[in-house]
Amino acid sequence: YLRSHPQKIHVVEKVRPNELQMMADAYMNSKICLVAHAFNDESGGEYHRLSEIAGFGCIPLMERFADTIGMERYEECGGVIFSGKEDLFETAIDIIAKIDQGVYGSRAKYLDWWNTGIDWGSILTSLYV
Repeated sequence: YLRSHPQKIHVVEKVRPNELQMMADAYMNSKICLVAHAFNDESGGEYHRLSEIAGFGCIPLMERFADTIGMERYEECGGVIFSGKEDLFETAIDIIAKIDQGVYGSRAKYLDWWNTGIDWGSILTSLYV
């Protein structure tokens, strides 16, 4: 990515859980927030991590796992992008390139969804009604 975009700065920030202000600053200044934390491909995901990051406006990128219903809802409603764990960094590079090209445009509808909160009473019925 940096070879084809030498004018860009590419920084990966790792913050410890007890460094709350640093964590908030990192999320606020990030184009992508990466969540790679499933136990294995057949497990449920760490969805609670999404609620920590998505309201800051970064694009949530998470590893793909077995919960296809949940992944579909978070993709459609929350703008989360899922990728195989072996492809996470290539996917991140692709997303950053698309952001820089203006492909993603406004993410306001996703931010509104995250900031309003999940309507648990209708999230599943929205699949079948």
